[in-house]
Amino acid sequence: RSQVLPMRRILSPTDLGDGARAVVRAACELCRALSAELVLIHVVNPTQFAMATHEGSGTGAMACAPAIDSAIAGATIALRKLAADALAMGVPCNVHALLGSPAETILRAAATLHADLIVIGLRRRSWLRRLILASPTELVVRESPCPVLVVQVAAPASQHADTSAW
Repeated sequence: RSQVLPMRRILSPTDLGDGARAVVRAACELCRALSAELVLIHVVNPTQFAMATHEGSGTGAMACAPAIDSAIAGATIALRKLAADALAMGVPCNVHALLGSPAETILRAAATLHADLIVIGLRRRSWLRRLILASPTELVVRESPCPVLVVQVAAPASQHADTSAW
């Protein structure tokens, strides 16, 4: 006879892209079935801003700070909108906009927040892109301190699947 471990907290990282609602909906369904809390996170990657500054100018980090603050504020607003959907489904939900490398920050959040499960989206990518670069989702699956449920997210018809940040 097998026993199911209690799942009290489900972590759902999101890139806030087109498939975010579908992933959050899947996480909400699990939360309702398991009477679990949902924690939504978005990771703002500071290297995206550092690449936009002039290397060696000495002012790069200072020039990036307002853009990073703005990105975190925008992510928090978007996360709160997703959380409102979860709350409407009767799922308690918290949100966190975090700064760091996506995979490392998601893994750290899973450990710090004592997540029992991670529900994360994955877009289809070309074989070449998979060969060259592992996605944050793939890294999370490999290194997670808890089980991971991967939700396949369709790429928008108007865009190539390789355009997403994750």
